[in-house]
Amino acid sequence: MMKKIILSLIIPPVMFCHAYTQEIKKAEPPRERAVIYNFKIKNQIKNRDFEYYTVIIPQAIAKTLQKSNKLTVMRIPDRLDASLEGDSKENIKLIKDLAKKYTADYIITGSCGLVEGKLVVDIHINNVKGKNSADINKVSEETGALLKDTIDDLASVVEFKIAKFQKEKRLDYEPSPVIGFYNIIKDTTFGIDIGKYYLKGGWSDILNDGYYIRPNILFNSRGTVGISANLDYFSTGNKGKYAFANSSLQFFGTTGSINWMPKFSNYFSMSIAPGFGAAFSKIDIKSASDLTPFRRNLARAKSTDPYLDVTAGIIMNISNIQLKFGSSYKRAFMKGKDLEMYTVSAGLGYTI
Repeated sequence: MMKKIILSLIIPPVMFCHAYTQEIKKAEPPRERAVIYNFKIKNQIKNRDFEYYTVIIPQAIAKTLQKSNKLTVMRIPDRLDASLEGDSKENIKLIKDLAKKYTADYIITGSCGLVEGKLVVDIHINNVKGKNSADINKVSEETGALLKDTIDDLASVVEFKIAKFQKEKRLDYEPSPVIGFYNIIKDTTFGIDIGKYYLKGGWSDILNDGYYIRPNILFNSRGTVGISANLDYFSTGNKGKYAFANSSLQFFGTTGSINWMPKFSNYFSMSIAPGFGAAFSKIDIKSASDLTPFRRNLARAKSTDPYLDVTAGIIMNISNIQLKFGSSYKRAFMKGKDLEMYTVSAGLGYTI
């Protein structure tokens, strides 16, 4: 019975969160990839003293595009012998093959060399999905250390051309009406923990240990520090205890916690989360008489008290799924006798 309850609480939220995030992501343009080859040396150039330009220019372009954080950039430390200019069947086939091989949206090639003491650079950008291209031609009298400004200018022009291609593609995507809400809750984990609690002090003499459930929401769960909202719930009684009457306790504990989550690796992190909030409890004391099937309440008490929770454990992240294992110390500062307990738990979460 308990297993069915747990599964019914865990599976629907996880399935909903996964479906929701996938629907949101459909409305966002995917992150694109640019592949940059080393440049060729122009055929008419016999002096190869400046061959290093064929490497440093594409390298500078790659760094500029990477810094823009709008593309994934892949450098190919080889020259592409074939020219990708023109609409010949051979070129179209080669572009498709390269795009498939590297999952590329843009293929950048070029050539350079010295002509009459001047640096001549030709750059060709293939927009694979847009099925169009852009050419950049530059003649510079700068050489050696003075060439830096020319290289920076070329890199900026390539960045501008690709940004123009991207702007045209974004027009084909209809923005989601809930994208703003998604950006707010991004990196939020919705989870649920199941655990065993052990009462301490005087309460352990009159009530039984048992199981509790803890729905929780963790904001900035992929960072080192996050904030969580938590709800602890359990219900217990004094069955098997020596007592003059049957009693039961229903307990709700709400906390806001600061979560410190240093990472051991891409998959594992530690979690230490002190939290404070309020506890809501209700105690019923019933008649122990077995003379009638109806047991009347002898007393009922409700209480709202400050509540402390300190949780520590290990988190394992597998894609969007989060597995948690830990223990905690909980204390409700009641007006009479404080309610103290220690717990061990396991949990499951889904990160948006």
